[in-house]
Amino acid sequence: MTRIGVILAGGLGKRMNSHLPKPAHKIGNYSMLQHVIHKMLHLNISKIYVVFGQKGELLKESVAPNEKIIWVHQDPQLGTGHALQVAFQKIKENHNSGEILVCNGDAPFIREATMEKMFGINDCSLLACFVNNPHGYGRILRSPENQGFSQIIEEKDATEDQRKIQYINAGLYCFTFEALAQHLHTLDNNNAQNEYYLTDLPPKVASVKIVEIDDEEEIYNVNSREQLEYAESIMHKFI
Repeated sequence: MTRIGVILAGGLGKRMNSHLPKPAHKIGNYSMLQHVIHKMLHLNISKIYVVFGQKGELLKESVAPNEKIIWVHQDPQLGTGHALQVAFQKIKENHNSGEILVCNGDAPFIREATMEKMFGINDCSLLACFVNNPHGYGRILRSPENQGFSQIIEEKDATEDQRKIQYINAGLYCFTFEALAQHLHTLDNNNAQNEYYLTDLPPKVASVKIVEIDDEEEIYNVNSREQLEYAESIMHKFI
């Protein structure tokens, strides 16, 4: 089955105190976005759709040109679900089937082997991890149905008890083309952020597979200069 990649790279990274968009910052010799692209290219992916918001030229300059990359401008930026909607409009111009792997452009340490595990599913797979400090992550709620998955609650929408949950959504997904065609347009923005959440999509599909990892540093993402320095210190494990 055709493999398609989507990278959500619209973050400005205001806490980085930099003119660069967040995914353009380097870890080692390459931008965070380049690290994600490099791993995707090893997975026999036919096209990689990179969704960006502002400062697109700076983001493009941070990666090596490749004929498989298609740049998709999200304007206005109405959330992660909207970003995938914008990307899917472009995908439909080139494909009518396949599996679509969705990654974040500021999470450069996801292993290729983990990405590979996301494929070969019926409707959707999502990556999960138990973490010591779940602050900032969406929490995964489980039930006996749907292979143990119920829904993902973003922190700003979570109750006090839900925020104590340490089983988190790691932000890596794989959907079939058919699942996106059927359900992606049904997302709404009835939440604390008034945004279209990608995390609202898995509960809508028929079957969800949870892929678990043990090493929470694999899903480390960078939101500040201090976190960028820490990422440099652990990069040898993943790159």
